[in-house]
Amino acid sequence: MVLRKDKPAWRDLWLVPIALVGIFVCSAIEMLIALNFHAPFNEDTLNGVGALGQMLSYIIVLIVFYYFHYQEMPERLRAGWQYVRKHWLFLLITLLIVMGVETLYNQLMSMLPEGIGFKETQNEESLASLFKNPAFLPFSFLFVVILAPVVEELFFRNVIIGELGKKFNYIVMGIISALAFAAMHVIGAASPFEFGSYFIIAVALVLVYFKSGKNTAATIFIHLGNNLVSFLMTVFFS
Repeated sequence: MVLRKDKPAWRDLWLVPIALVGIFVCSAIEMLIALNFHAPFNEDTLNGVGALGQMLSYIIVLIVFYYFHYQEMPERLRAGWQYVRKHWLFLLITLLIVMGVETLYNQLMSMLPEGIGFKETQNEESLASLFKNPAFLPFSFLFVVILAPVVEELFFRNVIIGELGKKFNYIVMGIISALAFAAMHVIGAASPFEFGSYFIIAVALVLVYFKSGKNTAATIFIHLGNNLVSFLMTVFFS
């Protein structure tokens, strides 16, 4: 069954509890396996198990999303590829501008007094622990560079704006999307100003989503590019 384009795909909301339950269940199973092999119970182990659990959960989400939309998926993928191929320069320039603004903001925040400013966000510090073991790098690449951008764009742009916007107003949902995206990345933040670092890219992603005619492939391109640069910087310069 193909849903009417003017009606929200309410079933896509199931992706949220599926992701949350998937992360909990997969992480719990992996923790039991790790303890069975007498892995050290420390922060690095917890971060690694959590990342693997999240990665498996994201794969499940993508499978379910494809099942929900398998009939129109070929057309979605074709339209997304065509937009990226035609407007790659605009997307690349946008990515560079966003990264430049974000870098400037983070540099300014690092100059603030200790306890208020930050040199690296808590989210970045947690992800950095995934790069300590070279054997884990392929999984880190799959999770950070591929799965996270795709799934997060499905949640925050496609579902919140593209689907819920049909019911509640696109602009309002765009604002909610940006705020929710930034908030998700600063859970447990040491500085309140960490929010701004993620809000910058969140706003850019929302604007590009609207500019592209609500084409999720456009925002995935920018999100993936941003995470790829961060991944390479972490691997080679930290």
